Amino acid sequence: MNKLALGSIIAFVSLFSCTAETPNQSITREPITAFSLTWGVNFDSSYDSETHLLVKAKRTIKRDPSEYITDYVFPNLESILAKIEAMNPYSYPSSFNAYEGSTLATIPSTNYRLSIGSKEIESRNCPFTKNYQDGIKEAGMKYLEVVFEIIQTIENSDEWKALPPFEVLYE
Repeated sequence: MNKLALGSIIAFVSLFSCTAETPNQSITREPITAFSLTWGVNFDSSYDSETHLLVKAKRTIKRDPSEYITDYVFPNLESILAKIEAMNPYSYPSSFNAYEGSTLATIPSTNYRLSIGSKEIESRNCPFTKNYQDGIKEAGMKYLEVVFEIIQTIENSDEWKALPPFEVLYE
């Protein structure tokens, strides 16, 4: 084999073998433009910033479930999207313990699922409290800060307050 052919093969192999991504490389992603959050003991509440659909409760006893649904435009969407971007959501596993390292425990516990496009980050069996600083790891803190800010913004809104009270809290 002549030197030119050998050099071409080596260059070709080197070029294409270096394009494989390693776990530590950062991935360039499209900017985050929307999110959805589902939360609650049984994932009964949800909000989707793209469709503006807010669901206070999926499960009801006497009322029609549609009474718990409304439109809601998230007021500080750019700010919360920047915080989601800053927490680097693509570095999170799809399921993790946000309270890892914390000594908190409550019954009932609650669940959170934050979705950005096809990426979902779920944390189950979390203490039902916002006092989460006690020994919690940084990734859990960032996740919970974003989740709690979204929930607090929604629950303080006139749209949320206009919906009927929960009929089913937890089982």
